[in-house]
Amino acid sequence: MRGKKRYSDSYMDENKLDFTQEATGSKREMHTWQHERILEYKERNGGKRPQLNKSDY
Repeated sequence: MRGKKRYSDSYMDENKLDFTQEATGSKREMHTWQHERILEYKERNGGKRPQLNKSDY
């Protein structure tokens, strides 16, 4: 599970975050899944991307 290793435990603790795996798949499948989630977010938030996303991909 790559996602759990992406952020250190100290980072997760400092930012009061919990990790929840939402999906699994190949790199291509996950890229498509991520793109769809960003577009859904934009639709719900007046066309604005999530704060840390610099593109729709």
